[in-house]
Amino acid sequence: MSELVYKKIYPVTVNDRDFNNRLTPEAILNFVQDNNERQMVELGLGYDDLLKEGFIALILRTKYEVLTDDLSGLTDIEVITWPQKPGRVEHNRDFLIYNVDGTPLIKGTSLWVVVDYKTRMIQRGNVVSYAVTTFKQANFKEPLNKLKDVPALVNEDKMKHEVKFTDLDENKHLNNTKYARIILDALELSIDENIKTFEIDYVSEVKYGETLKIAYNRDGKHIDIAGYNEGGVSMRARIDLY
Repeated sequence: MSELVYKKIYPVTVNDRDFNNRLTPEAILNFVQDNNERQMVELGLGYDDLLKEGFIALILRTKYEVLTDDLSGLTDIEVITWPQKPGRVEHNRDFLIYNVDGTPLIKGTSLWVVVDYKTRMIQRGNVVSYAVTTFKQANFKEPLNKLKDVPALVNEDKMKHEVKFTDLDENKHLNNTKYARIILDALELSIDENIKTFEIDYVSEVKYGETLKIAYNRDGKHIDIAGYNEGGVSMRARIDLY
């Protein structure tokens, strides 16, 4: 498997589209998450494999850029994922999404760490290794840095979401893909507004029964978002529109 590239074609269902027939941010993250998990299982680094060693992988942040101003009318897409060479503690994974006709739709990246399952202590990058020396080129030249805090957010408590059983992933916290839906419900974008870039930092875990509160600032086509839980910041996000 040259450069550890994993490809899969997915059907786009009605649940993956919004009211304007566009692929939703939650669906985009769902497709990428599924493809990532399939590849890691194939490499012997899936959830169960890591858990046997007392570890789990946690996503810290993700970013994607839409390469077209129209994500509507899609029936099938091809998702491609691949890892970058592990860093000191960080693990970057990149992704591309194409229409099945070959049209590029989305490029993105995500940053992960491996932690001790019980203590959540971050492990060194070499706890995960790949049987290759060449890695596919990264989508972005700049590193995926932490988003800066935006102190003067307005629209506080615009959206409150209590975490339910159906929101949880295998790590027993709010699934990273669910944040996208919660954010979009809070923003209430108009029918003619399309997302160009979507970036999110997962600052701290939000667990069953806890409430995530959303606040945001909007300046034209740029939106800064924060999610609060028990008085602290649990998520930061940034969206730019076409």
